[in-house]
Amino acid sequence: MAGLYIIPEWFLGYDIALNLLFGIITLIVSLYAFKIYRLSSLKQSKLFGISFSFISISYFVQSFLTIILLSKIHVNKIISLTYFNTLYNLALYLHILLFILGLVTLVYMTLNVNSKKIFSLILLLSLSPFLFTHDALHLFHMVSSLLLVFIFYHYMLNLLNKKSLKNFLVTSAFGLIFISSIIFMLALNYSIYYVIGDVIALVAYLLILINLIIIIGKK
Repeated sequence: MAGLYIIPEWFLGYDIALNLLFGIITLIVSLYAFKIYRLSSLKQSKLFGISFSFISISYFVQSFLTIILLSKIHVNKIISLTYFNTLYNLALYLHILLFILGLVTLVYMTLNVNSKKIFSLILLLSLSPFLFTHDALHLFHMVSSLLLVFIFYHYMLNLLNKKSLKNFLVTSAFGLIFISSIIFMLALNYSIYYVIGDVIALVAYLLILINLIIIIGKK
């Protein structure tokens, strides 16, 4: 097993629904980003869209595989531990791979360079630690937090240089995503933090979506 969250019993089912909602929201964010790219031809908008496409797929994959796993448990009542571990780990590692791809694309976007070598290096440095740990879930949030700090710092500088609603929304959003990543680490031992982390992440994604809607409205 690559690690499990402790989820409150009353929250079971809602967590899957929220992950599906995250997938839908981040998909809409990516579509809006691509629309802005078509209107402006800005490379950053294209990379933003690609990054949120990866994040969206990560949530959908995790949700669908979890639904399959729970449906098997519901129908068969008892399933083998090997089957449970295999499907759970598949959902977890696919989510990690796709989510990290999304964050690395965002970091690459903030660097404002055009180099496949730099992108590959950041991705390699972000994923290689997973080859040497059995606690992938905890490491995932550590790596995500480091990448998110860099992204948040980039948008914070933008906000300080140019104070605007757009910059405030996107900076606040990535600040909240960073906080949620830290809180999810606590959810490995305390169940209530899983709920708090999900709620904060939902607010963050909605802020990003609202920001893009505002930008489209001004085009």
